[in-house]
Amino acid sequence: MSKIDICNMALAHLGQAPINSTTDQNERARRCEMFYPVALAKLLKCHPWRFADTTATLAQVADNRLPPPYNYAYARPADALQINAVFSDVQHHTKFWEASDNTGRMLVTYEPAKYVNYTRSVTDTNLFDAAFTLALSWELAAQLAPALTKSNDDMSRAQQQALITLDAARYQNRAEGENNINIQSTYLNGL
Repeated sequence: MSKIDICNMALAHLGQAPINSTTDQNERARRCEMFYPVALAKLLKCHPWRFADTTATLAQVADNRLPPPYNYAYARPADALQINAVFSDVQHHTKFWEASDNTGRMLVTYEPAKYVNYTRSVTDTNLFDAAFTLALSWELAAQLAPALTKSNDDMSRAQQQALITLDAARYQNRAEGENNINIQSTYLNGL
């Protein structure tokens, strides 16, 4: 499903006509172009989605002029939408803070760090599952409703559906990682 498909789902939720492109010369297209990236970023940041979660090795900033006790500075990954954790080794989290200087944004720590886990900015709609796509369409509808329908009822309904579909998508995302293994054992069956 493409960005335009998701925009058209959002418009359909509001009883609006579809668009062919976000560059169409109408208010619906302009609003979709304006609010789609906002709705997407909001949803990506509100849950650790499996398709957007990644871990990478940190790159230490060479010219670190931070005052003590911030002894270590690392470049923030360029595609990071939200930093979830910084690790000193594979098993241990370390406290971190975000800072910036004239060279860009960085992660600062008291102790050496090796890895960062973060939510990356994902724009490839082919990576979204159906539940996330539906939640995104309703979130977009909630943001479009005030300008396109000018109806408090439409806005309220879209906001409620956005929350309901977001909860369902979160649940599905969490359930995907659970192992449902059915072990056959004569010992366990005899209990």
